[in-house]
Amino acid sequence: MGSLGIKHLAAWNKAFLLKLLWIVYQRKDTPWVDLVWGKYLHNCPFDSAEAKPYYSPFWKSLLSLKDHLLSNICIKVRNGETTSFWFDKWLPSGPLALQLESEPPALCSHFRVSDFFC
Repeated sequence: MGSLGIKHLAAWNKAFLLKLLWIVYQRKDTPWVDLVWGKYLHNCPFDSAEAKPYYSPFWKSLLSLKDHLLSNICIKVRNGETTSFWFDKWLPSGPLALQLESEPPALCSHFRVSDFFC
């Protein structure tokens, strides 16, 4: 707390924004998340999203924390039906797409972990 008994608002704001970004990352089935994916992400991989000058200040502030979020999570695969084979961090070494010297083939970019493992 600050000297006036006010909590550190910057830390609380960052925590709140990270929570919202986590909800977007998980693609929770809510109208707000559907709007964000439809307007800003267009079904591209979350980790390749970049802020554009014409995006809303709120969305740009969320995207500014994307690398922080991604560096602190690891996906639990479970059945693998929602885990991207190439773009999700389901291995300790990070997303497979980042370990390649080039982009994954476009025909293969939609693969899920469940496509390869039973």
